Amino acid sequence: MDEKKGNKISLTRQSLLFSIIVILFLSLSNGVMTYFGQVRAYEADLESNEKSYLARELDASRSKIQSIKSYIDNESALSEESLREKAKSIVSEAHEMALSIYEENKNEIGEAELKELIKHVVESLRYDDEPGYNFIGQMDGKIVMLPSMPGQDGSDILNLKDKEGSYPVQTAIRIASSPEGEGYLEWHWYKPGETEEMHKKIGYVMYFEPYDWFIGTGEYLYVSEDKLKMKILDTLEKIYIDSEQYVFIGDSGGNVLMAPYEIENFYDLGKSGDTHVWDIIKSLPADSEGFVDYVLPENALGYSYSKTSYVLYIPEWDWYVGSGINLDFLYSQNLQKIEELKALLVRNFMFSILLSFATFLVAIYLFAYYNRNLDKEFEMMNDFLSSAPGKYRELDVSRFKYRELHQLASTANQMISKIRMQKTELEKYSKRMKQLARTDSLTGLLNHNAIMENMQSRMHEADRYHTPLSVIMLDIDDFKSINDTYGHQFGDEILVGVSSIFNKTLRETDIIGRYGGEEFLILLPNTNLDNAWRVAEKIRKTVASGTWDVEGLTVTLSGGVSEYEGKHSNKLIGDADKKLYKAKSMGKNRMVK
Repeated sequence: MDEKKGNKISLTRQSLLFSIIVILFLSLSNGVMTYFGQVRAYEADLESNEKSYLARELDASRSKIQSIKSYIDNESALSEESLREKAKSIVSEAHEMALSIYEENKNEIGEAELKELIKHVVESLRYDDEPGYNFIGQMDGKIVMLPSMPGQDGSDILNLKDKEGSYPVQTAIRIASSPEGEGYLEWHWYKPGETEEMHKKIGYVMYFEPYDWFIGTGEYLYVSEDKLKMKILDTLEKIYIDSEQYVFIGDSGGNVLMAPYEIENFYDLGKSGDTHVWDIIKSLPADSEGFVDYVLPENALGYSYSKTSYVLYIPEWDWYVGSGINLDFLYSQNLQKIEELKALLVRNFMFSILLSFATFLVAIYLFAYYNRNLDKEFEMMNDFLSSAPGKYRELDVSRFKYRELHQLASTANQMISKIRMQKTELEKYSKRMKQLARTDSLTGLLNHNAIMENMQSRMHEADRYHTPLSVIMLDIDDFKSINDTYGHQFGDEILVGVSSIFNKTLRETDIIGRYGGEEFLILLPNTNLDNAWRVAEKIRKTVASGTWDVEGLTVTLSGGVSEYEGKHSNKLIGDADKKLYKAKSMGKNRMVK
């Protein structure tokens, strides 16, 4: 393969040769036709050309700085939008977790303990170590949890104002009371642990109905702005730091943020006349932009020269952004180019006449030959790229004559091979992720969401085909006592063991899931109430007769059996749940239908 590749013609070398010939032809032809006119024009309009050349350079500097300002504005808008989306995401997840904790524990623990649990989870839910924080408030304006005001839970902050005179708590309550029950807000507030300076924040709040709360978060804008400034400076340095069209950036104090030379403060450039160069650059009115003229003194960089800089001030960041033009260099460079061009035209005038016709013929021949061969290979590559997304077929690299296209075809074949492998791995990974998302990690049974989805499907089937459907709600008796006595690890072993008995006892068509904690939900398609009760009794007896690692321990189940009669899923579950608690009240270790 390497030997064949070495025999291929270099596309870049042939392209360069062709370009030189064509450019030479055009240069000579153009020189013959325009020589005398150009010489007279440069001699007669030297001053006009200098001004035009300077105007182009000045316009280029202005366009460059204005494009930088547009880039900063666009990045700032994107950064703020990203901050808003982040705040919404955090609050949505906190609200979802708080609601989940409430639903799972409202009948298990006291209200005060449940509120503390929700406060702890919401306060700890953060994506990074930034100074933002989550908060919870009552709809009457009292603090439930506010990290920036520790120890003041229950205090009334309804009329609290920020430095702009707005009332952030009232705004949050108004948003939470709206029909949407959620939305964005902006305000100014202290960082946690500080009481001297307020910073602008962008936040999001959602109404939490169970306790008439609003849950929210706020992200400090200055944090994202600092990161954005670093990103913008890094990007501009990569573009302009080694470019002839350099850019400088500094603040009001002259601190160097970006410069084409080694200097710590722009005031070190010295004075132009009686005024510091940096003060001249800063002389533009606020919120304005324009050209500034000055003479860079010799003690700054070892030589003195006149400059014109286009400067733009960004007041939000206290940035002066500019691009300078060396006027002395531009003038001398313009004159030198004019003289060099005149001399070159004179030297090559006779020679261009002799070669122009021959060059034209050779260029035409080479162009036709080169294009014909190159088109064929590009057509092969185009056909491959058109069909690759669907067919994943490989190219026949031996058909490519040019080395670069030969290498490109080999790389494309490697890409196709990798895509095949990655597609296979992605399919396996996707299948595994779907399974994990629906499975309880401890017992291997369906989790709460998955069993509820299955119940909806079975209810639709029962309605459609007019077949019976029953559910069994099971609960391990005295499970809390088992955990307290033997530890949570042993309690987990009980859950796994009971789940194993379910799998062995039930039919393949039956569906079992962990409803929550020590509660399990069994769906029995094509099974009426009486038969479902018999299944429940069979499970109860099997579990009661089981043996465990603790001698003398008997594990029992209580359960409620309910048959679907076109009821809503919540009503069906509620009916089974009531019967479960009835079984508990009757002494446990029994099934009630």
